[in-house]
Amino acid sequence: MQSCQPACAPEPAAPPPEISSIIVNGQGSGHGRGMSAWGAFGFALRGSTWDQILDYYYRGTAFGGAANSTIGVRLLRYDNAPTTGVMSTSGTVVFNGVSFAAVQAINAGDGTFDVWANGAAVCPNTPDGWVYLGKTYGPVVLSTSQDQTTAAPGDVLGLCQPDGSVVHYRGAIRVLFDPATGQPRTVNDVLVENYLKGVMSRELPSSWGTAGGGAGMHALYAFAVAQRSFAISQNRYASIGAKTCDTDLCQVYGGSAYRASAASPTSWPGSRVCEVGNPTFECATTNRAIAETAGVIRTAGGRVVSTEYSASHGPYSAGLSFLAVDDSVSNVAGNPNYLWTRTVAATDIESRYGIADLVDAYSERDPSSDANGVWGNRVVLVGSDRTVVVSDLAFRSAFGFPSHGFSVAGANY
Repeated sequence: MQSCQPACAPEPAAPPPEISSIIVNGQGSGHGRGMSAWGAFGFALRGSTWDQILDYYYRGTAFGGAANSTIGVRLLRYDNAPTTGVMSTSGTVVFNGVSFAAVQAINAGDGTFDVWANGAAVCPNTPDGWVYLGKTYGPVVLSTSQDQTTAAPGDVLGLCQPDGSVVHYRGAIRVLFDPATGQPRTVNDVLVENYLKGVMSRELPSSWGTAGGGAGMHALYAFAVAQRSFAISQNRYASIGAKTCDTDLCQVYGGSAYRASAASPTSWPGSRVCEVGNPTFECATTNRAIAETAGVIRTAGGRVVSTEYSASHGPYSAGLSFLAVDDSVSNVAGNPNYLWTRTVAATDIESRYGIADLVDAYSERDPSSDANGVWGNRVVLVGSDRTVVVSDLAFRSAFGFPSHGFSVAGANY
């Protein structure tokens, strides 16, 4: 028998058992604010009209009207491009009042662009036929004699890609140095109604317009209004005269058409976007939705509303910008993210956050968030050595979840 004088020290407590993974149970796809695409589609299939859909998701706003004005779209994929090449199948790239088949602006590295022109519709990767037009400090503005609204999608200006392919854009292309950074930028100056033609087919399935015997058009009508209002309400890049951009940081904007090379016909760069027989980015149903709601926007307090939207909210929205709403109508066939589940290995958590051994993981309310339900959570990761608290947005970004509306729990397998 052990003798302890004066008393035996207590045995140390066993460390909590490690967990092997965490289970993430989430809802929706996107940020959860404003209108839900799948919800709008669900409402349309149930017989709701586009004005009813907009009133439901954008409560506290009303209908208004806006002129078909020109907006600048920053083409982020061309940021800092050493060379910007523009071609025209009709031979009408207009620079300083003169038409050419192709023009390229080369960053000279001293705050100027060297401008070259070609009599053939080619991209800068074709070395022959270029004639030097001179050096310019100001923006290189390239327009076309083609009417930006009525011209075919592949007849408007084509912007050359680094791989030699071409993306066509309605309106004009402007190449300039951003006075805020000194870096070259490329902007598409385009009428807002023509801009929408390159947005809707990228943000929504154009096939929705024929669903439910045509009832699905009401979802497209609603989104034409929302996307128009969102674009007009933005003012993101004032230093270069651009309201919005071309990626999902703003609205995904893909231009009007694509060619695999300057000499190729228009085609789809991968999966089909529009109806069979239409190898462009401007689809019959989405163009119809834009035309039949032309100029219609949402306003509040006399101002155009930034009508946010996302793919799906799941059972309910996050609120914040607009009142939280029930979005269970988005639980329709084809919606892949009404509810979703992901599993993350504990070793991946430990590696990313520098935790020795993960012993627990759970969600709790983020005191800094006013979001509705799980949209306002944060993640607590308990290690054997320390505890790390991570925002839901950061955790989503780290592991590529469809949304930041989720809860987590530890698991052992």
